[in-house]
Amino acid sequence: MNYFYLSLIAFLLISCSKNDPIDSSGTIPVSTKTVKYKISCDDCFVFWLNESGFSESSYNQNSDWEYSFEGHSGDRVEVGVMNSEGNLGYNSVYIYLNNDLLESSNSSCPINGAAFVSDTLN
Repeated sequence: MNYFYLSLIAFLLISCSKNDPIDSSGTIPVSTKTVKYKISCDDCFVFWLNESGFSESSYNQNSDWEYSFEGHSGDRVEVGVMNSEGNLGYNSVYIYLNNDLLESSNSSCPINGAAFVSDTLN
């Protein structure tokens, strides 16, 4: 009988861990974070990591381009730009997390206009 009570107490202590709160369905809720990539350029090639962690890219984009998704802790986020062929100019990239600026980068060369930023969500 003592083993039963010891097992019950151990189970209750483990299930009441403050590090992993359990919701009413019995699962640990996952905290999502809204990630938004933005760029500043006139005519550029943009490349980024999507919500699945895969690289995507698009040519002839401008400052109207943006990409949003719901991320999770541990997700890698990155975005970069380069001038499209024949174009010159300084470019910028931005990563926002829940509408707050997380990271940004500006190009230092108007010839290639390369700017790149990456981070890992906490």
